[in-house]
Formats: sequence, C-alpha cells, structure tokens
Amino acid sequence: MTPVVTDFKATRARKLITSEKEANRALTAARAPVGHGYAHLKVGGASPNSAPTPPARPACGALCSS
Repeated sequence: MTPVVTDFKATRARKLITSEKEANRALTAARAPVGHGYAHLKVGGASPNSAPTPPARPACGALCSS
C-alpha cells in the first residue's frame, strides 16, 4: 500500500516557509490531472451509469391536481 502524502497547512500563527510552499505546489501539480478527469465526468455526464437526478420535490407541490 502506498503512503498517503498530504500538503502542509498554514495557520495565522504559523506561516508556510518557501520549501513547504514548493512542496504544496508539487503535490497540487500531481493531483490536478486526476481531479480534472473526475470533474469532467461529473459535469459532462459522460458516465454511462449516471441517471438524471429527480427534483427534490414536485414542481406543483405535494398535492397535484391536474
């Protein structure tokens, strides 16, 4: 199993040093292509198993009489 690498976190009391910022940029550069691929599947609807989501509630209310 591969180890999980996380980025450095800054706080108000502890700012990031230059080497930590560079490490965060390197992690982001490696992570971005994967995230963009998943975002494309979500937005584009390219997944064959995705179905349109039903509305949260009927447009005419709970008691529809047409």
